[in-house]
This record gives sequence, C-alpha cells and structure tokens, in this order.
Amino acid sequence: MKIKNIFIDLDGTLLNDNNEVIEDLKKVIRNNSSIIGLATNRSYDFCKPIIDDLNLTGLNILEDGAIIKENGENIAYTSPKNVWVARTEIFEYLDRMGVNYNQTRKEYLLSIHIRDENYKKNSKLMKKLNEPIMKILNKHDLEGYDTGMFNFVIKEKHISKGNSLELLEDIWKIRLDQTLTIGDGINDILMLSNSKYSATVNNGIKQVKNIVDFVSKYDRGEGVLDILTNYAMLKWNH
Repeated sequence: MKIKNIFIDLDGTLLNDNNEVIEDLKKVIRNNSSIIGLATNRSYDFCKPIIDDLNLTGLNILEDGAIIKENGENIAYTSPKNVWVARTEIFEYLDRMGVNYNQTRKEYLLSIHIRDENYKKNSKLMKKLNEPIMKILNKHDLEGYDTGMFNFVIKEKHISKGNSLELLEDIWKIRLDQTLTIGDGINDILMLSNSKYSATVNNGIKQVKNIVDFVSKYDRGEGVLDILTNYAMLKWNH
C-alpha cells in the first residue's frame, strides 16, 4: 500500500464526544502531518484550532467541499448565493411553524439545528416539517441532508467531499490511487468511493461500512488510530 494523501472526517470520526482528539492519535497525525488533512462539513473557524494543534500543513476540505484550504488560504470555493436566498425562506417557514431552532455560522453552507423537543420525539412530525423545506431547496436547485442529530445541512448540489477530491486530482494532481479517506456518515460516501483506499470506524453507519475496504472494531478516535497504524501502517513515536 502506497499512501501519500489521507483525508479524515471530524464529527463521529476524528473527534470524541467532547470535540477532542485523543493524545495517542495526535502523536500519529503530527508525525505524518504533511500527508494528512481534514474532510468535514465544519467551518474553518471551528477547524483552525484543530489544524494548528495537529500541525496540518497541507490541504483541508471544509464545509463539505465548499471550501478547500491550504495553509489557511482558500484555493477553491463555491458561491453560496442560492443558499442564502433559501435560508431566508426556510427561517420564515420555521418561524411561522413556531419551531425552536438555531443555525451554525458557516461561509458557504447552512446548518440548521432543530431544538424543539416536540419534533425531536416525533418522527412523523419531523417528516412533515421537512417536506416544505425540501420544496424550497428544489426551487433553488439546492440539496440537503440530515446528519442524524436533528442537524440539517443545506448546500449547492454539486458540493461534496467526493467532488472536491476529484477537483484536487484534476487541478492539483493529487493521485486518488494513493489516497486514503476515513469517514463515518452519509456525506462521506462519495469521498470514500472516489479514493483508492477507504476506511471507517466502528460507529460508522451501515451504508459506509458496506463500501469501505477496512472497518475498525473501535469507535471514533480509537478507530482512526487503529486505521492509521494497522491499516495504513503509519509510523509514530510511542
């Protein structure tokens, strides 16, 4: 196995429940930081402390691929114009329905967190709430997905971590046949499918486990540590 590039998802994968990276995993990543980058729907503001702490000096795929950064600089990004137009309509709809929600600030994506317990406890009610939102997205040629934590991510249709990998291959000559991707959720599937090597942690969803080359028996950071040391065979100092 000849791996020269590794991209790792954050939530449910690299980070634990406290949004932290375990110490042994930090050592592995820091010793191989030139070939490792993040691939997440999180914003740069959220990721920057992690990037700095892990000494990641290469490429990072952020906001589900809406932004690609290298050393803190945008090297590719997508206009969020339609997202912001749809945001106004979605918020007006949720306000009319009296739904308790908030949003996570991002540059190119919209993340809506449903806080209303009445909806969180009733899947039929949640489905009914989603239908008008999907109509708004279709009107503006957008798409959205549920992260599984009552958090809905809305984005341009062509935006994905997987498409960003292809862009890196086409323009920056990153070879996907030398690339390992690690993720756990629905928004990681195309990325995992596009790279030569792919892996997930034990807590990864079934659809992800069905397509990857390697499934760790450990959750989250422990699983990533297992993948990097026992599957990718990265060296590190104990």
